[in-house]
Amino acid sequence: MVNYASPEDLIIHKLVAGRPRDIEDIESILAKIKNINTKYIYKWPGMFDKSLSLNFSGKFKKLYAGRFG
Repeated sequence: MVNYASPEDLIIHKLVAGRPRDIEDIESILAKIKNINTKYIYKWPGMFDKSLSLNFSGKFKKLYAGRFG
């Protein structure tokens, strides 16, 4: 059995890493997959935001809005 990360989990990991290449990868994933579970994505960065005093949720919101807004 082989386990794969979901596109949502991959976006979350790349959002936390935050390197320019990771942001490009997120944009690419969003361009290719139309039915991303944004509720799930907002849940995890929101938890990181609270514990790390960062704004991953806001960063994803900008990326998502740039693609679909």
